[in-house]
Amino acid sequence: MKNVLIIALALLVVVLAIVSASRSNPAAMPSIATSQPGDESKQLWTCGMHPQVVQDHPGDCPICHMRLTPMRNRATTKGSASAVMIDPAIVQNMGVRTTDVVRGDLIKTVRTTGVIEAPEPGVREINLKANGWIKKLYANQEGQHVHQGDPLFDLYSPDLVVGEEELASAIKSRNALPQNADSSLRKSADDLIESAKRKLTLLDVPQTEIDRVTKQLTSSPIIKFTSPISGAIEEKMVVEGSAITSGMKIMRIEDHSALWLDLQVYEEQFALVNVGANVEASVAAYPGWTFKGTITFIRPHLDHMSRTATARATIENAEGKLRPGMYASAVVFTMPMKDSLLVPRDAVIDTGTRQLVFIAKESGHFEPRNVRMGAMGDDGRVQILSGLSAGETVVTSGQFLMDVESRVTEAIEKLRSGGGGDASTATTMPAMEKLSVAYCSMNNAWWLQQGSKIANPYLGQVMSDCGEVRQTVMMPHDSSPLKPVVDAYLKVQSALVVDKVDPITTATLASAAHALAGPEFAAIKNAADAVAAGKDLTDVRGAMKHLSDALIAATTTNGGQP
Repeated sequence: MKNVLIIALALLVVVLAIVSASRSNPAAMPSIATSQPGDESKQLWTCGMHPQVVQDHPGDCPICHMRLTPMRNRATTKGSASAVMIDPAIVQNMGVRTTDVVRGDLIKTVRTTGVIEAPEPGVREINLKANGWIKKLYANQEGQHVHQGDPLFDLYSPDLVVGEEELASAIKSRNALPQNADSSLRKSADDLIESAKRKLTLLDVPQTEIDRVTKQLTSSPIIKFTSPISGAIEEKMVVEGSAITSGMKIMRIEDHSALWLDLQVYEEQFALVNVGANVEASVAAYPGWTFKGTITFIRPHLDHMSRTATARATIENAEGKLRPGMYASAVVFTMPMKDSLLVPRDAVIDTGTRQLVFIAKESGHFEPRNVRMGAMGDDGRVQILSGLSAGETVVTSGQFLMDVESRVTEAIEKLRSGGGGDASTATTMPAMEKLSVAYCSMNNAWWLQQGSKIANPYLGQVMSDCGEVRQTVMMPHDSSPLKPVVDAYLKVQSALVVDKVDPITTATLASAAHALAGPEFAAIKNAADAVAAGKDLTDVRGAMKHLSDALIAATTTNGGQP
């Protein structure tokens, strides 16, 4: 027993000595693996549903409350923290395709619609400067086509008869002068004749009638008036026997050999359309036919309701096939954008708040790059205004998977470098956009929209500003399963504001809704299906009310991050 006590006391002394030494010299402590900032072996934890949540300790996801899982170590890459490296074999399996950034001419045509109108310079109004009566009416029905010089009506006018008699008398008086009459007397007689002719001309008496009076020296009780242009009788205000007064409109003739096509050009296309641009138009009445013309006038203002400007093209109509009031589809050929930096549209990821591409480096390295897009050409390529240089290689397929990998990699690098060890600071996402929750008492309906300016999807263009914003909610995060649904919903909502429905967008909305997992999203799925199945604006708007209620409830309950 005494020996046991001695041994215990000896061990106690040894332990105390070790503790004392360790306090005075930490380096003497036994080596234990620890995770310091910047240590590549540091174990991190993430959520399988929300990969932007990264933290350095196990626990539950603060968004969906699922158990966090350990992350595998990712290979580091040179360059930015968001760059990724993918094994070449995996790149091939992913079907990654790349293409070079090139310079060239961007060709873009503007496709639009318009209405054919009668040209104002081709309209002629027929009226008289004397009183009288219509004795015979040749152009006796509206819509009748007349040629220049065709008779329109015979007129009896006492005022014109007196004018012709004055001319005949003046000529007879000059002819009655003797051969030796004074030159001043002859000049006065000639002046009197010219004055009588000028009076008849000012009263719109045809020149042929004045020449007849000059030769025959007799007046006529009936004067025939002819058409000054070729065209159609669009308005006729008289019948045979009608009494007319000076200044009264008798008929209106329109020349349809050339017509106006008033095209509606959207605001974002306005800068592409210029006077002199060539236009090809087609109408439903003549399938396969195209009518050519040029832009001759652009109105200086936009319609604040439709957000369009009117570009007027003059269309030749020599065969007379086109009619005013016809609805036409048209293609405007714009000037090529010279020396533009071009990439395929598929290469650019447009999140709504930023646009980015992935640059292919050597040995399977890919780096994200923010860019700014310009116009999109007819061949599927887009103009890059900034962010790229000619000769660089961009990814055109598989970049969405790279984007996810890039965001997670960047979050890990920030966390390892001391950027934060909490789920709230681990994400690299930008500040989330807010959505406005609006309400209209007229139809007792709610909806989601971007911005505070009211855009009512239920009443259309006539009353698109009816309603008020009641509150705001957060836009679902890019990684949220609700984000594609809300994006498609906003596109449908914007189209309904201008009384339009795009079947592709509504189908996209239904597809995104069905990607939602969980019984709590059943109302959203059913309403999205009803929107996609809508046969007209009334059906779609009715379904949108239910979808709006369900989405507002989802974004409000989950703070925009379900």
